[in-house]
Amino acid sequence: MNKLMSETVESREDFIAFAQQLAKDFDGHPDEWENLNAGTYLEATARRMEDIDGYNRKFGHPISTTPTWRLFAEILIAGKYYE
Repeated sequence: MNKLMSETVESREDFIAFAQQLAKDFDGHPDEWENLNAGTYLEATARRMEDIDGYNRKFGHPISTTPTWRLFAEILIAGKYYE
């Protein structure tokens, strides 16, 4: 995905650019996506959010109760891969 990573998202503007690149990635590389329709994509993002604390513990990421632009980006990118 043109090396655009959710870890680089720190502001609203970063998030907008990230979301736009993610949409282009879907259009250009649908074969790299696990979820090819809105329903499965949204289910995958919801399942990822249910597991967010466990995921963060597993990879040593901080657990926060305050949403950030980066977290929103992580939610969006999760729908690409999460089954």
